[in-house]
Amino acid sequence: MKKQNVIDYINKQIEEGRWKEGDKIFSEWQFTNELKVSAGTVREALKYLTNKGVIRTVKGSGSYVTKTEPEGKKSILILTNKNTMTHSDNIYIKLFHILTKKIQNAGYTPLAYSNEVFSLEETFGDKFKEIGGVICLFPNKKDLNFIKKKQLPIVNAIFINAFAEPTVIIDYNDLIVKVLNIIEEKKYKKVLVFPYYVPQNKPHSNNAFLVADKYFSKYTVMPPMHKDQEVAMTKIIQKIDYTPDLMVFLDEHLYNLAKHPIERNEFLKNTKIITHNSFFEINDPTVTKITFDLDEIASKGLNLLIKQMKGEYISDYNIFIKAKVEG
Repeated sequence: MKKQNVIDYINKQIEEGRWKEGDKIFSEWQFTNELKVSAGTVREALKYLTNKGVIRTVKGSGSYVTKTEPEGKKSILILTNKNTMTHSDNIYIKLFHILTKKIQNAGYTPLAYSNEVFSLEETFGDKFKEIGGVICLFPNKKDLNFIKKKQLPIVNAIFINAFAEPTVIIDYNDLIVKVLNIIEEKKYKKVLVFPYYVPQNKPHSNNAFLVADKYFSKYTVMPPMHKDQEVAMTKIIQKIDYTPDLMVFLDEHLYNLAKHPIERNEFLKNTKIITHNSFFEINDPTVTKITFDLDEIASKGLNLLIKQMKGEYISDYNIFIKAKVEG
């Protein structure tokens, strides 16, 4: 494991441009001092990278970078779907642009596909052979299955639960804890909780849809909606005839459906609102938002993918992203 830390450190310096082709890297002593590892561990890591052709060692002089280009295929595909990328206030568009820039900075060519009229192979043609890995942002299932058949390295950039592939996972347990901390700190008593949207044909498809009853048992948890969401939400909000201290929307899509009916309900003028801001950009300063660092998601997702592409050992197969409170 310590050997891998040295390998990862050297690769990172090269990938981020701090050590370029021909540059002399740290001496054994500098590595042992910087990374707190033994000289034997450093020598093992240097031998591994020498065999890979990443560095060369000159006796009596030191070790030098021999190449800075990523090995093998040079393109990384960002796989998403058309619906996810259509809204101007879609936070995943921001994540897409951050990923694109980071892919370029890592020395790869970013490619993108979002369930177009033409298939993946028709869209990229010969370029498809250059794709070394795929990073997913809610892709179309058909496209994802096609990619899997090609046996390309895949990382899911942001999901609720662990997948078969390495995944950057939103820590929803942390999100819930932060909401509960706010409720306790502010001493809210009358709390209305709107849980996650549940697909009608998959009522138990995801544990995140079921957490509301478990964590918010002391408060009023609204029943999950399966279809006709906009109509159902309007009716629910219209029927509220008292002033809750707080309304919690664990699914930001439901908050967007509720926003206008809330504005028209006199009882809700002084009610505070908390929502998980992941899919839509919410600019209302009166709303407390539970958010996640997009730069962290992009960096960790891309790092997972590049390690796979290079055949390196992945110690953190699934990475959990903690929530933060805004407003």
